[in-house]
Amino acid sequence: MKRFVRNVLSMAAVAAAFVIGMPAWAATVHLKDGRVLEGTITKEGDGFLFLKMSVGGVDRQEIITTDQIKSVERDEAPAKETPAKDETPAKDGKAMETKGIDSSKPSETARTPKTIPPGATKICFITLEEMVGPYLNADALAHSVGLLDKLPEEERPDIIVLDIDSGGGALSEVEPLSDVIHKKLKHEKKYRVVAWIRSAISAASMTGINCEEIYFRRQGNFGGTVAFSMTGPGQAKAMDGEGLQWVLLLGEKITKRGGYNPLIMRAMQILMPLSCDIDEDGVVTWYEGTSGEILVNPQDRILTLNSELALKCKFSKGTADTKDELAKLMGCKEWVEVGPEADEYQVAFRQSVQEAQARTDELLSKMNIAIQYGQAPKARTFLEELRSIARRAPSMAKYGQPPLTKEWFDEVEKQIRKIIDDQEKMKKAQNR
Repeated sequence: MKRFVRNVLSMAAVAAAFVIGMPAWAATVHLKDGRVLEGTITKEGDGFLFLKMSVGGVDRQEIITTDQIKSVERDEAPAKETPAKDETPAKDGKAMETKGIDSSKPSETARTPKTIPPGATKICFITLEEMVGPYLNADALAHSVGLLDKLPEEERPDIIVLDIDSGGGALSEVEPLSDVIHKKLKHEKKYRVVAWIRSAISAASMTGINCEEIYFRRQGNFGGTVAFSMTGPGQAKAMDGEGLQWVLLLGEKITKRGGYNPLIMRAMQILMPLSCDIDEDGVVTWYEGTSGEILVNPQDRILTLNSELALKCKFSKGTADTKDELAKLMGCKEWVEVGPEADEYQVAFRQSVQEAQARTDELLSKMNIAIQYGQAPKARTFLEELRSIARRAPSMAKYGQPPLTKEWFDEVEKQIRKIIDDQEKMKKAQNR
């Protein structure tokens, strides 16, 4: 598996997820932490913007949320690289002007009110993709929820669909994600929360099982939730002992939050036979063992459900490959999609982390060469840019390769300091 999984969306698709064809504005962004950033605003959504900057002759983009921003100064006209006005065909065939968002006034974001047909169910789709931790991240999901909470009441969704496609990731992110879903989305039945499964493996299955309603795509899969601990660089083994007991208890807690029998998650974590009976009223009774009429998992396997088995044992509410099919299964006779800004933020967040990791790899290579050749000033310049990445993309501090923690920065700083001290000692020795 690649260190940070595949790039699901092409650059063209990422751009299309934002305001289509929006002008690129030269701007100076004043942040609440005192920093002043100059560059070009290339993309904007409700609650965030992308700022393209040049640092040391190298272009990079930074995602900035509006709650970080104190003010934004824009040039009177868009940057020359794009037209000052984008005319996008409207549904009625007339051209309409696409305007950028004034991020200096996040509470007054320019947006077009959504027309909601009377009686239509409002559904918001949020994609949760890639590796749990750096990409499928609790803080990022909480931010998307915050964007929905700020919508006018008539535009807030009735249903939030978490569209999950992840091969797993960091165990440490499982409970924070569960807390966001359970306490922010489902709290006091604020939203009807649904999981729609492309693939939910390992830590991603422990995310999806928080939802009382789970639907599969036809090729969907769910489970394989074995926890591993690192034993060395690139080496891991399945957890055992106290660590395993903690993970099993966490799985039980989260499974109960979704209203499922804990035996289901347990069979996904350890080798355990699992079966069930379904009575004439559709009530499912689960058994640890093979005494049930339906054998869900044999003794020698870790449970991973496909769409057919999940539906057969009523773990899944249904199977759908399109939004229309899913809406019909959810009982929506007429529906409208709302809150696209919540998913736009997820797309932007994933792209930002990917770019941050790519830039981190580049800077690490340059810094290591500088340290190897005793070029302390250059090494420190690269180190300071890595510090900037850690501030801009907090998930890199926890999940970057390497994790950009305070301890890591302190250790590199010691190496650079040693180079400087050794060079000073050499100069003094030569001058004697």
